[in-house]
Amino acid sequence: MRRLTSLTAAVLAMGLAAHAATFSEDEKAVLRARADEARAALAAAEVFGHKAITLLPVSGDRDGYCERLVLDALVNAGRTAVVSNDDKADERFRRILREIRWDAGQTRLNSLDPETIDELGRLKSTQVLLEARLDLTRPGACGKKKEKKMADAPAPLAELSLLAYEVETKQFIWSATFVTPPPPPPDAPVPVETGRTDVKVVPLRLSVLCTPANESASRVAGQLETNVRGSLAALGYLVETGEADDMTVTLDVSRALFDQSGNYLVFDGEVKARVDVAGVQKRLVGETAVAARGVRGLGVVAADRNLGDALAEQVLPWLKRTLKPDAVAFEAVTFTLRRKAPVATGEDLAFLADVRQALSETEGVRTFALVEQDNARGTFVMRVVYEKAAFPLGFVNAFFASHPTFADGE
Repeated sequence: MRRLTSLTAAVLAMGLAAHAATFSEDEKAVLRARADEARAALAAAEVFGHKAITLLPVSGDRDGYCERLVLDALVNAGRTAVVSNDDKADERFRRILREIRWDAGQTRLNSLDPETIDELGRLKSTQVLLEARLDLTRPGACGKKKEKKMADAPAPLAELSLLAYEVETKQFIWSATFVTPPPPPPDAPVPVETGRTDVKVVPLRLSVLCTPANESASRVAGQLETNVRGSLAALGYLVETGEADDMTVTLDVSRALFDQSGNYLVFDGEVKARVDVAGVQKRLVGETAVAARGVRGLGVVAADRNLGDALAEQVLPWLKRTLKPDAVAFEAVTFTLRRKAPVATGEDLAFLADVRQALSETEGVRTFALVEQDNARGTFVMRVVYEKAAFPLGFVNAFFASHPTFADGE
């Protein structure tokens, strides 16, 4: 009976493993959306030109589904995705891929022997190797919540990271991360209408400036900058919009050799990080300094990548704690001012000047800007960043209470 029970358990385990090896329909939908974003980014990346690209097995994939999506993205982006052209080479290529797939930890180029990479490049006439890493999560799907029906489970979130490596130069030449926009928190403010004014809470705009202390730290700084941008976008910030920023994340990165044994290297690194909010007077939100040591890597590129991963493990948790929505003391809103009747352009300009003057004199306002104007309708859309503590009943309510003529459209 015990043997039969063990056999039954083994069969059940095999069935569960087969089920876990595939993505659910809602997970596939999220992955298709990230692949569409990847296709657009690959099409716009001039660095590839007509270079032959080989896609490596995707870390975090199931049943090759994400790998097929990324390959489709490459082809539809007009890039040159290559395959082997003879049976002998094809068999050797499959052997190398089996070695890579054997251990999920070996889906990173820096964990492969350089000779293997060179062999792979020769077999495929490859000029560029493309790594792809998939992180798929379902928020809240842990502990007792695993017992919930799939229909009640939170929507999945996916982060797809691509990294291109040039075989000839041994350098990373392009990277991009595509993240599922997170759902708003349950208690997030929702757009409301108050009288003649439409009020909307909008995301804060943020930029990331990652500066290497010297040329040797540039690769590590670039990798860290990419990771930070993706994480902040996942928190709900608008990152690198090209418009005036509400907040700035500054990262100063240094790198030093700790140990070298033949071609194996270990690097130490340090990041001095700070977050500032814009305004009449620039204000510090937080700052820290972290140090880390990368694991030993074969060659400079591998050692740099390991150091970048180690630094990210230190910096990202601090940034998430500092910039999570409920910890940030600032908020941005847009609201619409309406004139009662169409008036001459000169009067509109005078009205707008009065609004600007009133906002500049309001304690707790950090920045403001006119984002939309319709002279024919007599409407002005303002965007204001303010300190939440200064307006416990809401910024717009307080602003119009102190300036009733603007609320009346005078």
